[in-house]
Amino acid sequence: MVEVVKMPKCLSMINPSNIEGEFTCIYCGKTFKKLNAMRIHLATCKKRALRRDFKFGTTRFYVYMNPRKDVYDPLERVAEKHRDNPKWFLGALDYLKEAGWVTQYYALKEGDYIIED
Repeated sequence: MVEVVKMPKCLSMINPSNIEGEFTCIYCGKTFKKLNAMRIHLATCKKRALRRDFKFGTTRFYVYMNPRKDVYDPLERVAEKHRDNPKWFLGALDYLKEAGWVTQYYALKEGDYIIED
């Protein structure tokens, strides 16, 4: 006898707790039992960090941070507001690093350089 399974017309009609399987972060390889757990992890995944560049006169900041719009946009506004005083921006970076949103950052004067791998 053939078992008939009624599938919903839209996946959002499926209760998320009924979805089973293993979800893997494509950046660091960590596995999760629930999709929401992986989504939460992506917000702070250290391997997902992208470089963002900010320029203040002769100083250039290379910031490695998670590409979240709710963190990047306020940081961009702070950079625009305090173009003449990079110490404000440095304070914001220190705060975001302590909070775990920024992985690392470099502040370089004109003429300095970084050797990247």
